[in-house]
Amino acid sequence: MKKRRKNNLSGSKRKSNAGGPFAPQTTQDFLDAGGLNDIDLSAKKAEIGLGLLPSYLGQGVMQEALSLITEFGIRSLHRHRIEGFVESENLKCKYAMSKLDFQLESTIKESEVKDGKAISVDVDG
Repeated sequence: MKKRRKNNLSGSKRKSNAGGPFAPQTTQDFLDAGGLNDIDLSAKKAEIGLGLLPSYLGQGVMQEALSLITEFGIRSLHRHRIEGFVESENLKCKYAMSKLDFQLESTIKESEVKDGKAISVDVDG
């Protein structure tokens, strides 16, 4: 899942970003980075972002990390809403998010360009 940045033309509502590199407790292998971005104080929401090195795909790491980051946002940062912006064709990420009860709310058609091709992004909440 790529970290998405949104323009905030009405003034800064963002508190901070919370996250960084992560490694499983059983090893000190660096897996990638994840956390909460665009933390909105007035709406009490945040955007979840997570990257995972290809060698760790398919091992349940993403689902575990998404769960921990979501729990941190709700319990520690007192956010009422955690949302994710996922490339529409990233089926593995969408599946991991659905297992945590994230649901597709909308699709933003051709909203970004990746490798010279317009791609759509799903909003899950």
